[in-house]
Amino acid sequence: MPLFAYCRPCKTQFAPKRLPFTLPLPRWSRFLGEGVGCSRRSRVSSLRMITRQYRPSWLRRLILPAVTAVFLGYFGYHAVNGEYGMVGRARFESRTQELNAELARLNAEKAALEAHVRLLRPSSLDQDMVDERARVQLSVVNPNEVVIMDFDKLAQAKSN
Repeated sequence: MPLFAYCRPCKTQFAPKRLPFTLPLPRWSRFLGEGVGCSRRSRVSSLRMITRQYRPSWLRRLILPAVTAVFLGYFGYHAVNGEYGMVGRARFESRTQELNAELARLNAEKAALEAHVRLLRPSSLDQDMVDERARVQLSVVNPNEVVIMDFDKLAQAKSN
C-alpha cells in the first residue's frame, strides 16, 4: 500500500484510507483520484473529468443510419426492379400469357393434324381424301373437270 495517493482534480496528496474489504487498491487508483481519502472533491466529479479525452464527431453518429439506409435502398430497389421483383413478376406473367396462347394454337394445329391422319388410315380410308391427295401430289385431273390456273399463286409458291 502506497504511503500517499494523488488526487488529480484538486492536485493534492492524501493518505489513502483502508477499505472495508481486504483487496488492495488497484495500481491506477492513485492516478485517477478516486477520492478515497481526498476531502476536497467527490469521487464522481473526479472520474467525470478524466473519462473523455476527445469530443466524438457528429459524423460518427450518422454512420450506422447511413449504412442501414444504403442496404434498405439496395434491397428495396431490387425488390421492385430486380429479376424476381414486382416488375420481373409482371414480365413473367406476360410471358406466361404469350406461351399459353401459343400452346393453345399448337394444340389446335395438333388436333387438326390428328384428324387428317385419322382420315388417311387404311382402316378408315375416305375416298374423297385419297382423291384429293392424289390430285395434289401427282397433278392429276379428271377428264371432265375444268382447271383454272392462278399464275400469281404459283409464282408465290415457287419463290417460297
